[in-house]
Amino acid sequence: KLSTASKSSKAKLVVIGVLVLVLAGIFTYTNYKLFLAGTVNNKPIFTWELNSALQKKYGAKTLDQMIDMVLIRAEAKKEGVSATKTEVDAKIKEMEAQVGGKEAMNQLYVSQNVSPDELNEQIELKIIVDKILEKKVKVSEKEVDDFLAKNLETLPTTESGQQRKSAEDGVKQQKLSESFQTWYADLKKNAKIFKFY
Repeated sequence: KLSTASKSSKAKLVVIGVLVLVLAGIFTYTNYKLFLAGTVNNKPIFTWELNSALQKKYGAKTLDQMIDMVLIRAEAKKEGVSATKTEVDAKIKEMEAQVGGKEAMNQLYVSQNVSPDELNEQIELKIIVDKILEKKVKVSEKEVDDFLAKNLETLPTTESGQQRKSAEDGVKQQKLSESFQTWYADLKKNAKIFKFY
C-alpha cells in the first residue's frame, strides 16, 4: 500500500507535469512562428527549414554586407565621422526630386526590393564614406575643364557657373568612387575577418 505522503507526492508530480504540458502548449500556440513558417496541404514547413534555405540563397551576400557595415562604421568612429539625420533626409529629398517625387520614390522602393529604413542606412554609409574619402580627394581646375569639354552637352544646366559646379561634382564623385575601391580593399585587408558561414 502507498502511504498518504507518497500518493500526495505522485499527485503533485502529475499536476506539475500536466501544468508544464499546458504551459508548453500555450507557448507553442502563441509563438508558433518560432517553429512553423507555413503549411502546404497540412504538411508543415518548419522555420528552421526556411532559415536554412534563406541562408543558402542569401547568407554569404548578407554576411558580406554586414561585414561592410561593421568595417565602415568602425572606421568612421576612428576618424570621428558621422552622418546626421538632416544630411540623410536631404539626400532622400534629392533622390525623390531626381526620380519624380514621393510616389515615384515609393515605387522605386518596391522595384528595388528595399525598405525606406534600408535605403536610409545605405545613404548614411555613403555619406560617411564620402566624408572620410573627401579628405584624400582633390579636384583640379584642369580636371574640371577636361570634364566640361567632354560632357558639356549632358550637363543639366546651361548657366556657366552651374555647369562648372556640376562638372566639379561629377569629377569629385568619380574620384571618390575610384578612391573607395582602394580604401575599402585596404580596410578589409587590415581587418581581422573570420567567416564561419
